Amino acid sequence: MAPQYRSPDSYLPIIVLGSPRSGTSLTARLLTQWGAYGGELHEHQPADARNARGYFEWLPLVNFHMELFQSIPVTPLHPAFESYLLERSAEARWQTAVTELVERIGRNSPCWFWKYPQYAWTLPFWTRVMPDVRYIVCLREPKAICASMAPMYIPRDIAPQVQETTILLLLWQHHLTEILRCAAASDAMMFLSYEELLAAPGLECGRLARFLGNPPAPRSYESLTADLVKCVEPDLQTASASATASLSGRQERLWQDLQLKRQDSSVLLDPTEYALQSIERELLNVVFLLNDYHYRLRESMKRVVF
Repeated sequence: MAPQYRSPDSYLPIIVLGSPRSGTSLTARLLTQWGAYGGELHEHQPADARNARGYFEWLPLVNFHMELFQSIPVTPLHPAFESYLLERSAEARWQTAVTELVERIGRNSPCWFWKYPQYAWTLPFWTRVMPDVRYIVCLREPKAICASMAPMYIPRDIAPQVQETTILLLLWQHHLTEILRCAAASDAMMFLSYEELLAAPGLECGRLARFLGNPPAPRSYESLTADLVKCVEPDLQTASASATASLSGRQERLWQDLQLKRQDSSVLLDPTEYALQSIERELLNVVFLLNDYHYRLRESMKRVVF
């Protein structure tokens, strides 16, 4: 069995999970305000027009995932992907790389967090090499996620041919199902609502503060909650739900059950009820390959000298 990293300090690492565009960056800002360390700003994925306040994605962690993905000869949607992840979790090379990552970010603070949406795809690896963590799962209305993701996920020239909203909803479904399947057994997990953060920031930030407990720099619960609320700026982008998106029956059940789980952590959910069917995984796999092809083509064109 692979050796497991265990935090030597009283603070457990905090892992932010959720599909892309579900509020993971806002959650990372809240964690920073609470006092958790997410890496130096110059080591973060730079802000851009889609996320002007920054992504809070630590580049050493991003690069680790890129190397991990590249070491596996199939895509994350392929049925054999998990078996490769389990193999990697037992290999000394990857165990050493995880230890180095943890030591690197832990030098600055014993209280730290990681945020990277693709982390959800590699949970079978992470739950074996680093099991002692706390999870915050970001929830956002799937049709709104679909509208927010549309301009950035599927290349514009193929979007009309692949039923874009169907693909994006399947991607959301896959992310959340994987989280439930691989991590929901953790007794240190909370579900945070993006909509409630915007509508009632005091209540949702209060929930987060209670889950996190005492911050590294002691302060009152009231003061801490007030500072968290200030991070939830009124002008945050709130993409309207896609008018063309229509949830399937399993997606509707998944969304409703996640709301129940958020309100009562003792609610037990069976991820097999929401898992993608084989044809759905194959469809996502094809789109993943198309995206990868477009990315590699763009990168190669940058290196062409005319």
